[in-house]
Amino acid sequence: MTARRAFDRNATITAIIALAIVFFLAVTVLSAHALKVVRLDLTQDGLYTLSDGTRTVLKDIEEPITLRLYASRLLVEHAPQYANYGARVRELLDQYVHLSGGKLRLQVFNPTPYSPEEDEAVAAGMQGVRVNRAGDRAYLGLIAANSTDDEEVVPFFDVEREPYLEYDLTKMIFNLAHPKKKVIGVLSELPMQGDMRRFGPWSITNQMRQFFDLRFLEYTTDAIDKDVDVLMIVHPSGLSERTQYAIDQYLLRGGKAMIFVDPHSEVAATSPMGEGMGPNPSTIQKLFDAWGIEFNTEVFVGDLGNAMRVQAMSEGRAMPVDYVAWVGFGPESINRDDVITSQVERLNFGSAGSFTVKDGKLTATPLVTSSKRSMQITVSQVAFQHNPVKLLQGFVPENRSFMIAARLRGKLDTAFPDGPPPDKSKDAKTPPVTAGKAEEAKAETKPAPGQIKQSAEPVNIILVADTDMLTDRMWIQTRDVMGQRVGIPTANNGDFVINALDNLIGSNALISLRGRGFSARPFHRLENLQREAEFKFRKTEQGLQNKIKEVEEKLANLQKEEGAEGGTIMSDRQKATMEQFRTELVDARRELRKVQHALREDIESLDTGLKILNIWAMPGIVSIVAIVSAVARQRRRRPQSTREPPAQHVQA
Repeated sequence: MTARRAFDRNATITAIIALAIVFFLAVTVLSAHALKVVRLDLTQDGLYTLSDGTRTVLKDIEEPITLRLYASRLLVEHAPQYANYGARVRELLDQYVHLSGGKLRLQVFNPTPYSPEEDEAVAAGMQGVRVNRAGDRAYLGLIAANSTDDEEVVPFFDVEREPYLEYDLTKMIFNLAHPKKKVIGVLSELPMQGDMRRFGPWSITNQMRQFFDLRFLEYTTDAIDKDVDVLMIVHPSGLSERTQYAIDQYLLRGGKAMIFVDPHSEVAATSPMGEGMGPNPSTIQKLFDAWGIEFNTEVFVGDLGNAMRVQAMSEGRAMPVDYVAWVGFGPESINRDDVITSQVERLNFGSAGSFTVKDGKLTATPLVTSSKRSMQITVSQVAFQHNPVKLLQGFVPENRSFMIAARLRGKLDTAFPDGPPPDKSKDAKTPPVTAGKAEEAKAETKPAPGQIKQSAEPVNIILVADTDMLTDRMWIQTRDVMGQRVGIPTANNGDFVINALDNLIGSNALISLRGRGFSARPFHRLENLQREAEFKFRKTEQGLQNKIKEVEEKLANLQKEEGAEGGTIMSDRQKATMEQFRTELVDARRELRKVQHALREDIESLDTGLKILNIWAMPGIVSIVAIVSAVARQRRRRPQSTREPPAQHVQA
């Protein structure tokens, strides 16, 4: 009976173990398919969590889009950093396919050398990286195509672009889902299209035409066409209230705008349409007041920390001077976290103004800010003559930064609560209103039936406090190349404008996307130790080289002396010098080894500690908890006989 009971118990245990193994394998297989795109993202920047904007774009896809990912397996063998990044790209695309509801189709290819897949990748314009001495190239790129054969290509997924990987992919899919060329409506009196008698179109105008359907609007228009995707306003000087009302209604119904205003437009002062030398400010004051934007047209921002050097006359001679009115902003003044300016390295401005946002109506994200070595200067000091030396002599930094360009977002109320302004051109032709028609005239000033009072969604506006940054002289140098005049960019002004328009063209979901961090998380303390030791090593190495050079010079002088005396055999003095050289060389090398050994000691000790923490800490904690739990459970299950007998009550 006892043997049978033991057999039944063993059989039960064996069955339980077998069922556990089957259950484990079933769960593993099921999770590999059903939970393929499920993530628990605990990273600091939410690297693996798709934003709501991406989900919206994927949900709104109507026609199928095919994604062809070319990822060479050679990257795994020869370039692990690209292989890891390629794995992240693949995982992200898998999530896109899952969330698109079948509208996205992903195909993955391994373009081996001299294969048809490599030919396809090269024909599409993909860029390969050499991975071995044989010259073989590996690829990590993407070709996306919609149902009408429109294509977008990523030549190579650059690791440096990783923070904007989601934005780039979502933007590509959005463009393919909406393939029609977008319309940019330009409202400006400046000669951006050129003057056929003197000069051609501005370079920025030609560049915009390559990417967009550019449409120049009448400066006195009282309505913005509904098919205008982005309104670009440049130097709105003297805009009528009817035109400002048209801008107001365009934005409230969901339009986007990029607006360039200026306390002093130098190009307007010298253009045929200008009024000659003098202040040439531009603003849209009525709209700015409604938006909570302060813009002072009487002052511009001078920045000594970013001033451009120019040739100026001083005491009858030309000399280089920092011209604080012309400013070249570098990376330290440019917002690296916004997708518009993330890759912009330099922006040149001329007598630019600044913005201040008040009342909390709009949220402002600065794109370009001045250094703290800045001050506000009255426009009159540069309006009539340029005197860089005089400006520099009177410059006193205010120890604060100014916002030169910004992204604005938020819900707005109309700037015309009483309805559209009257059409003065019609009023001029209409006879004076009599007393009997007073009520009728009053009725005409009531809000129009179709007027929008408040934006349904947050408006998107990019403000720039300068117009001269659009002109060629601020960012283009023209050179004669092979008999042709070619413009060579000296700053990223054109890239900034194209990036901004391209970003605004996207849906609100696309605009809401922001850059993220890198998936690679370096050990900063380890890197600091390496840099510190490297500095010590280089310093010691330089000292060694100086010692060697000094001894070699002494030896050369001795050889000259011996040669002059006719000696051909090394003298005792030369031998002593050589011995001293060897001793110094050995000492220097010993010192180098000490520095390198100390470097390895610090790094290895820190590396060992990190390994212990990452590899053994958690299992150790689990083991300790398990042991404590087992001991506690053992105590609870201890046999009754091992416990103290209960107290006996003795009756007398």
